[in-house]
Amino acid sequence: MMRRKMLYTFGVGAMLLLLCACGSAPHDKLNGTWTSDIMTVTIDFPNHKYTGSGFGHNWSHYLELVSEKGNVIQFKESDAVVMCQLESDGTMILTKEGSEGGIPLVMHRVKN
Repeated sequence: MMRRKMLYTFGVGAMLLLLCACGSAPHDKLNGTWTSDIMTVTIDFPNHKYTGSGFGHNWSHYLELVSEKGNVIQFKESDAVVMCQLESDGTMILTKEGSEGGIPLVMHRVKN
């Protein structure tokens, strides 16, 4: 009886470990290049980089995760906070907070 309980406990623990290892964090889904009619951005969480071009400017900023709740991810780039909402159709709504932002942009993932 004790052996059966130990095997059961081990099995449940191994299954939970496998489930945790297979799942990816919501912010990992943002990694890659995204584009809209007015700008293109590349999000690279492993290397902490947020780069892009738009409105006649190119930029490259340090990227830091602030929070993630469900399909909403916030990260800090330079001195601003950016909010990204992943949609069920594969698009992302990107909104930069602060004086330079506030307008939500629908972004599409660039296919390689």
